[in-house]
Amino acid sequence: MEMLPLALKAGLPLIHVLTDDVINVEEVLVFLAGGEEFKPLNIPLEITKTSELKVPAGRLFYTSSDCKTLKKLYHFCVDNEKTIVFVNTEKSVLQFDGGTLVPPKELVHRFLKDISPDPDELLPAFGGMTLKDVGEVAKLTMTRDESLTARGVNETRRGYKNLKGISPVDTQIEYYLTPSYLSFWMGNNATFFLNPVHDALIPRGLLFDGPPGTGKTLAAKYIASELGVPLYRMDVGAMKGKYVGESEGNLLAALSQVDTVEPCVVLIDEVEKIFQSQGDSGVTSSLLSQLLWWLAEHKTKVFTVMTTNDIKRIPAELYREGRIDATMQFLGIESSSEGYEFSKGAFESMLKDLGYSVAPEDYPELQKRIKLMYTDNLPVPQAKLTQVTYAYVKELVSLGEAA
Repeated sequence: MEMLPLALKAGLPLIHVLTDDVINVEEVLVFLAGGEEFKPLNIPLEITKTSELKVPAGRLFYTSSDCKTLKKLYHFCVDNEKTIVFVNTEKSVLQFDGGTLVPPKELVHRFLKDISPDPDELLPAFGGMTLKDVGEVAKLTMTRDESLTARGVNETRRGYKNLKGISPVDTQIEYYLTPSYLSFWMGNNATFFLNPVHDALIPRGLLFDGPPGTGKTLAAKYIASELGVPLYRMDVGAMKGKYVGESEGNLLAALSQVDTVEPCVVLIDEVEKIFQSQGDSGVTSSLLSQLLWWLAEHKTKVFTVMTTNDIKRIPAELYREGRIDATMQFLGIESSSEGYEFSKGAFESMLKDLGYSVAPEDYPELQKRIKLMYTDNLPVPQAKLTQVTYAYVKELVSLGEAA
């Protein structure tokens, strides 16, 4: 995306972009061109003589018309110092690839200033959205909440499918037992993300390996919360399309969107699912190559968290040094005392939400049930501890209602 303003300034003759927001194309292009005027242009499907082209005065134009004789049009633009941006048309090798047309943060900020007194606070919540989406999500949120807050916007976005394969994740965690190794790593590295002293020292990401329910996704929420940045989930598997090049285009668009919302954390959950497809004519291999390149080469402040249920099922090049910083194994909570402390927090939080007070005699029974989970002296996933805890809460609530 950062190349598009440069291409406009350089006056490249033919440029191709994609967008889901055809309403605000001109406004975004004008902003990217530093305020220079853009004019709409109709181009015939086939050009016989460039002298017959009716192109008004000006340097910058945009069109949604396909053209089969782009070679003639290319020479015409070079000779007359004009630039034509093709929007959502069939792409040609003669066109510079401008990628997905995403409104810059400054343009979204300017838009938010007209509807909110706190545009700086709201800006991260609208990350990666088109201007059309920003306006619609803001209206939906204000209609429901009678106010506009980042939390409300994130709630609305979970039901507003504006980006294929990308969705914001609520980072609020009521209770979570942070593994000591993750807490230690964050203590040593978070400052280099928040206050980078050199690009080479900015943390790039982590891979979490372990069975389901061991807290890998919660760990991603913890990281985003500690860094104070938004968390986005990227579903690479959902980006696979049925047309040639569609899957790669979807992933490229998604990565471009992520880069525009920096600083942020992006979660790629159950990454092994990307590599399970067979007979897809090389699409899986192409997606992997694209993802590997981005992981190694992106210069934005995007911290990547990948999770897997089995590290043996993913290629080693995905988590080599330079793409992520470390691999961590999640097996669950190791001791019954730690398991009880975790369950106690979940127990108290749930009863408080339900309007019940905790009686002192409730704790020994909870502790007894948690100890039974550790009879094999193996780590217990947080999800299983939560399940046992909530089962006990149901019993207490049922008894209370019966009384």
